[in-house]
Amino acid sequence: MEIRTHKYARLAYPLVEAIEGADIESKYRTLALTFPTMIMQSGLAQAIGFLMAKDEAHHHKLLAHLAILLGYRQSEAEDIEELKATVESSTVKILKQSIMNLSTDDFKQMMLNSKTDDLKNATKKVIERLSDDELTDFLLTLECDDLRLIILELDMINLYQDVLKSDVTQYQLLTRKALEASSWLKRYTQALLEKEGEKKGESND
Repeated sequence: MEIRTHKYARLAYPLVEAIEGADIESKYRTLALTFPTMIMQSGLAQAIGFLMAKDEAHHHKLLAHLAILLGYRQSEAEDIEELKATVESSTVKILKQSIMNLSTDDFKQMMLNSKTDDLKNATKKVIERLSDDELTDFLLTLECDDLRLIILELDMINLYQDVLKSDVTQYQLLTRKALEASSWLKRYTQALLEKEGEKKGESND
């Protein structure tokens, strides 16, 4: 059986590596380097709540990475039919919440790359009024990448809910796991990602 910390190390490397060269690289770096300390100082619930409350890509990405390392993935599926099966097996209330919590950029991407917030806000109001069957039908018309966005958001919501409803023993275990997982993200971030304005090979750390 794979040791937990080895699993975190194995999963974290490609996640951080994929941030190299991205627009969010420097902001993700700053956040990943401070997040373990945030957990220790503020507690896991507040730390995750902080990430969920922010509508910025680097907060969303770090929370997604933490959810992946902690095993909160509804589906590893690449196939559209498997993704649809995940949607159909999830509760409508949580699916609605996952759509509401998508970041502005992700929701714009999902809703035909709208250049303003108007479509996002209007569509969310419509989604809130959909019946269970209507919402399921809507989700099953989406493309594969858009379903992945919703499922990933669903994973993060499930993680946060587990933290909030956990008893003392469960909370302590989740905190330990989150500290281990975020520490691996921090290690690889230090090794792979650049500060803003920094060139390769010129690190001042």
